[in-house]
Amino acid sequence: MHHEKHPVVYPELDVPDGAAFLDQLEVEVGRSDEWQPAPNAAPFRAVVAAFNGTTFEGSGLHVCACVDDAFVGDPTPNTIMFAVMADRWGGETEQFEFVSAPQLNAAFARFRPLARAAARAVAVSCRIRYPKDARAKPLPPVTASRLNAFCRLANRSCLHPNDSRRFYRFVRHCHAHGLRLSGSRLAAEMVNRLMPEKLVRFLADRYEFGRSLLAGSDEWMD
Repeated sequence: MHHEKHPVVYPELDVPDGAAFLDQLEVEVGRSDEWQPAPNAAPFRAVVAAFNGTTFEGSGLHVCACVDDAFVGDPTPNTIMFAVMADRWGGETEQFEFVSAPQLNAAFARFRPLARAAARAVAVSCRIRYPKDARAKPLPPVTASRLNAFCRLANRSCLHPNDSRRFYRFVRHCHAHGLRLSGSRLAAEMVNRLMPEKLVRFLADRYEFGRSLLAGSDEWMD
């Protein structure tokens, strides 16, 4: 089956005729009271809809439905991917947040009736697959201990030079031990340790830059 070959990033649905489904979905969006058509800036066929209801806590919620052709040669290439996006998630005015699969799925639930209506109209069984958050392995004990110490001792309003030195020692530790720790994972770990979001954003950027530099990578260069 198609969905066994790749992780589900956004909600998706297999259909026998992607173009016919998108045509009908466009009709359903035009009929909706809570969704309205939005411009498609992509260089491929897509149905883009903006949410104008009142049940979403953030702002700028929209869904872009298109045929996912990333898996060339797949026996079931007509998979509709529903990319769920928003300008802001949740109720915060300023945030550094990693959108989770439950958040995406809850937002998509507002659009799901339109997808079901389009599927019924073209006689397709609406068996939507949903993304799931992968369970991240815990940090190694020494790495967790170093990160705990940094977060506990750091001046959170304005980093002290000693804080910077401790943080860069942490970066060197991760490099020296070949840890597969991404900047986004590190940011999530720091948020879990109640570090301020502005500081998390800055430190995650510095971490990725430092790891690239130590690895001799040129990804950080223009």
